[in-house]
Amino acid sequence: HITDYQLVDEGRQGIIFTGQLGTQIQIYSQMRLENEVIKRTNSTGSYEMMSTANNSTIFAFIYSEFDLPQEVYYFTNRFDQMKMITNENDLFIRRNLPKGKSYQWTNQEDQTQIEGILLYPPNQFEQKNLPLLTLIHGDPHTADINSFAYLTGW
Repeated sequence: HITDYQLVDEGRQGIIFTGQLGTQIQIYSQMRLENEVIKRTNSTGSYEMMSTANNSTIFAFIYSEFDLPQEVYYFTNRFDQMKMITNENDLFIRRNLPKGKSYQWTNQEDQTQIEGILLYPPNQFEQKNLPLLTLIHGDPHTADINSFAYLTGW
C-alpha cells in the first residue's frame, strides 16, 4: 500500500515514496520505471507525510514508533541519517505509557501469515496472563501501524 510520494528533482532523479507492508511504513525509491524498487529505510517505525521543495533532494517527514511520538525529521542524500527538526511531543516520552510490539502468527486453515499489534498496559510490557481486548478491523488503509498514534480533541 503506497501512502505518499514525491518526485526527486522534479522527476529527473526518480521518485521516492512511502509504502506500508505489515505494520510498518518505510521509504522506497525508484529511479526509472524499468529499475527495481529500493527500500531505503530499515527502522521499525513509520514514516508519514513526506514533503520536499522543487529542485531539492532534502525531504521532510513525520516519523514515529510505538514508544517514540511523532516528530518532524529531515534527511538529504543519506536515508539512514535523519535529523529531528521538532520536539513538540517530549511530554509523551516522560510519561509512563503503554508499550507495543508487532506480533505475527499463521492461520492454520490456509497458512496465511497474519500480523497484528500487541499493546501492553504501563509497566506490564511482555507480561503473561493479562486481560485481552481484541479489536479486529480490515483493509490496509485502516490497518494499525508501528507508530505513536494519539487522539486529539478529547
